[in-house]
Amino acid sequence: MVPKETNEQVFHFEKVGRDDEVDTGLGPATYDWIVIPKMTLMARRLVREGETSVTYGFKETDLSQVNVEAWLGDDYVLGMNFIGQFDVRMTGDGRIIFEG
Repeated sequence: MVPKETNEQVFHFEKVGRDDEVDTGLGPATYDWIVIPKMTLMARRLVREGETSVTYGFKETDLSQVNVEAWLGDDYVLGMNFIGQFDVRMTGDGRIIFEG
């Protein structure tokens, strides 16, 4: 899901459809949807040193998808239409690993 306001101000992706009565945790909802030409996962390294966290810069990965459909809503939500394209696992130290 992509925030409507962000799409209007930054992305300008054209609305290509509308889904009526989408089942959500709060009941049925209606969403317009867009197609994002390409989405790429970015890697970030976070190192914890005692009570301090040190974040290193983002690095592009080779995990991407083209023409990803996304609803327009109020928040960013990474959905199964994108995440479902990868093998996802969580390690014992709290890392989430995406593999293509």
